[in-house]
Parts: sequence; structure tokens; C-alpha cells
Amino acid sequence: METLLSLNSVTKSYRRGSETITALNRVSLALLPGEFAAVEGPSGAGKTSLLKVAAGYEQADAGQVKFSSQRTGHHYPLSQMRTRARTKLRRQTIGFVFQFFQLLPNLSTLHNVALPLQFCGVRAKHADQAARRLLDDVHLGDKWHLLPCELSGGEMQRAAIARALVTQPELVLADEPTGHLDSETSLEIIALLSRAAKEHGAGVIVATHDAQVAKAADRRMFLVDGRLISRAGLV
Repeated sequence: METLLSLNSVTKSYRRGSETITALNRVSLALLPGEFAAVEGPSGAGKTSLLKVAAGYEQADAGQVKFSSQRTGHHYPLSQMRTRARTKLRRQTIGFVFQFFQLLPNLSTLHNVALPLQFCGVRAKHADQAARRLLDDVHLGDKWHLLPCELSGGEMQRAAIARALVTQPELVLADEPTGHLDSETSLEIIALLSRAAKEHGAGVIVATHDAQVAKAADRRMFLVDGRLISRAGLV
């Protein structure tokens, strides 16, 4: 089976005053379609940076990131593509769950979830229908009309997850997707992400502190000092 996402010796650093912080240090990984992987590590270990580089939100300082679409059969060198091209590809193929939701404050919960489909050219009526189904899946079917400010933190998290899954993306990247949820709801979200992998063939990477999420994954990896480590050693 062909690799869906590959990172090859990816390095990413940030400036903090006069100090240089290396978030990712020659990180390599390969993700298959239908695979559910968990990346664990302490706060500040670089988990969010890993997801953002993998999605093309940020570009690596060195190394290569490649996404291979199973739908189109094309290979996309994310680390070399222009910003507009990366944005278009992400809208069509990648679902991203942000740690702090990033819901649009002036749109209803329904329209926040439907928006990615409308960006892809789906008519509003059909986009709303698909969004309603996802909101039902995350137990927000009765909150579709509310603005984000009228939702609890856990409800905003579930809306953000629904938005990431509404396009049935080939790749799902989730940053602490259960961080604001109780244990019962966390299990339901894990099942939803697992279903995206097993039934729809999506590759899923979750950055998490949650042991329940990590145990449900096909593969567990750890970020330590910017280096990606598996149980067998460096990857």
C-alpha cells in the first residue's frame, strides 16, 4: 500500500527573542491510508508544530513533506508548494482539528461545520445536510443554531471535530481533540476518528496527552526534544 503522508528529515525552528527553539529535529514518519497514529509528548514538545507542518499550514526549515492522494493518484510536495496551492489541497483532502477550535464567531455552529464543503463548491443546501449529520454524530444536533460563544468548551471541541470530518478527508490531523471532553464523550470521539480511518480509509494522526486516545491508535509515537521516538527507538 502506498504511503499517504511522508515526512523526511523535517526540521522546524522558531525564534523567541534571542533564542532559537527547535520544535522538530530531523523528524521522519510515514502514514498509510486507514492508519490511526498517536503522537504523545509533554507540552512544548513540538506536537502542534508537527501537525501544522504535515498539513502545510507551516513550512519546514529543512526536509521534505509529501502527500499522496489516493483519490487523484497525484503526489504533492507540500514543502515546495506555494501557499495558495497548499490551501486548495488542504481544503479538498485534509481535515484539521485545532487545539483551540478556531470556530468563526459570527457563524452558527451549523454553518461553521458546513463551511469547508462550501469552500469545495458544494451547494449550501447539501453542505448543511452533511453538517447536520456530523453534528448528530457528535451530539450537537440540537445546538446547530447557536453561535460558538453560546457553546461550552466541550461543545466547541465537538463542533471543531465535526468540521474537520465533514468533507470526508483523506488525512485527519487532530491537536488534542479530547482535551476539553469528559471521559464518555472522549470515547465517542475516539470511535469517530477510528471510523474515519477504518471505514473511510483516512490516515489519522492525533497529538494527545490522553492515554485513552493513545491506546486506541494503531501506532504510538513520542516527541522528545524535537525527536520522534517509537517504542522501538527513533523513527
